[in-house]
Amino acid sequence: MTAIGETSAERISPAQSALAWRIHAGAEALARLAAPGIRPITPFQQAAWLSSLLGATGAMDAFRLVEIEGMGGSVLLPLEIHRLGPFRVADIAGGKQASFHGVAMRGQPMLPAEAFRAALREAGQALGLDAFTFRDAPVLWLGEALSFASLAARPSPSAGWAVTLEAECETLFARLSSREDRKKQRYKANKLAQIGPVVGGWITDEARIGEALTKLFAWKAARFGAVGIDNPFEDPAMQAFLRAGSAGRLAPLRIFALSAGERLVAVMVCAIDGRACSGMVNAHDPDPDIAKTSPGEQLLMHLLRRLCAEGFRQFDLGIGEARYKAHFCPEPVALIDAALAISAKGRVAALLFVAMRRLKRRVKQDPRLWALVMRYRKWKAGQAAASSARPG
Repeated sequence: MTAIGETSAERISPAQSALAWRIHAGAEALARLAAPGIRPITPFQQAAWLSSLLGATGAMDAFRLVEIEGMGGSVLLPLEIHRLGPFRVADIAGGKQASFHGVAMRGQPMLPAEAFRAALREAGQALGLDAFTFRDAPVLWLGEALSFASLAARPSPSAGWAVTLEAECETLFARLSSREDRKKQRYKANKLAQIGPVVGGWITDEARIGEALTKLFAWKAARFGAVGIDNPFEDPAMQAFLRAGSAGRLAPLRIFALSAGERLVAVMVCAIDGRACSGMVNAHDPDPDIAKTSPGEQLLMHLLRRLCAEGFRQFDLGIGEARYKAHFCPEPVALIDAALAISAKGRVAALLFVAMRRLKRRVKQDPRLWALVMRYRKWKAGQAAASSARPG
């Protein structure tokens, strides 16, 4: 059986399995994921994206790639093994940093549902798992179906939000907003231009990328501090991931920035794969004179123009509801969760996982319950801040 501490290993299924499967580990797993002919479904399953994240978080030892072969190709599941209480479970790698937990494909595999579940169970046993716990997996991505629907899947707590791009961006804007809305946007753009010429574009210079990320972290700290909730961007590993992932000519992350003259006013970090662009993190200058011009929305207008011009097919703003998401990305991306027990105690893990995700969905779908959660988070953060401010 493959040990978690190993950096490279392979386990091949026994001959009697209905579907052949194999397990890759460490650097070999990333190399296989990056091999010619392998097609990550979303930007978050790219080898370069995962390598940047796993390197920054120190989770490379927990990374495995399970490849299940069927007629016409194979499905590759990039997994991170971790503990869920007393249970040893595996989920699609990426954690909270990945908006969508998908797979990679080779060819167009045909995997009968029962045979797919059996192959996953065998691979799970080889990994010493109690259960697989999959979450936030798109049912369809750019018209391509994933394999999790055969695992008694249930809707995730929230949907993702995307927009199908057009060859002509003005056609897209006419679809997204009314003439009155576009008039308001032009007025705000003119107000921002009083500071200096407004320019939006990808940042490629290494020094400017560093400057943009430093600004983003500072703006996020101000934003989270103002609403009294924990700031995940204070985590050095998160900062290291964004810096590592955006470095280099073939970086899996790209930084889009909006400037007024010499002043940087908004930044968005995007995960890209040539077909789709996923907005991961965005922030803008909190200065009231800047904020009233809606620099975040202006950045999105410039970004959508650039993506249309570069031939991208889809843009998304991740998971969860927000007014600006509904405006710029009105197309819901249906997401599902699924659990598969491997061991006897894994049945308990699977039941707990499903129950927790159902509860989260109920809370997020009920505005009153979600408001209570947000109030609790703000209170908790306030208590922590007060405690850290006490002398001694």
